Amino acid sequence: ARETRMAKAVARIIADAPPAQLAEVVADVRILAGENLARVNAALPRLLAERAAREYPAVKLPGADGRAVLLTADGKRTDDPPTFYEPSTRQILHIDFGTAGAKLLEVRSLRTRPRACALSHHTCMH
Repeated sequence: ARETRMAKAVARIIADAPPAQLAEVVADVRILAGENLARVNAALPRLLAERAAREYPAVKLPGADGRAVLLTADGKRTDDPPTFYEPSTRQILHIDFGTAGAKLLEVRSLRTRPRACALSHHTCMH
């Protein structure tokens, strides 16, 4: 029960952190985690991805002459770590949601839209 309360508290703290202070908040959460640091570190990619999906960050695509795409909650997939589907280029984007913002790690092109890609009225599955 204590671990569940802590997980909920960490999720709420990350979700409510002021954008300009996210790095400091994450650092403080890691300090306060104490013996639960491994669990907190394991949860952070998902928590930061959920936060990012609400904030529509722009991510530059490689080889696209500086073209960027917006990440949205509709494109978020349930992979672990989370990925995003970008429909205009039919790509799966693997993102590092570090405290400095979203950084593209890998792009995987698809020939067709994923069967279970999220649209505004569907949930994502892989």
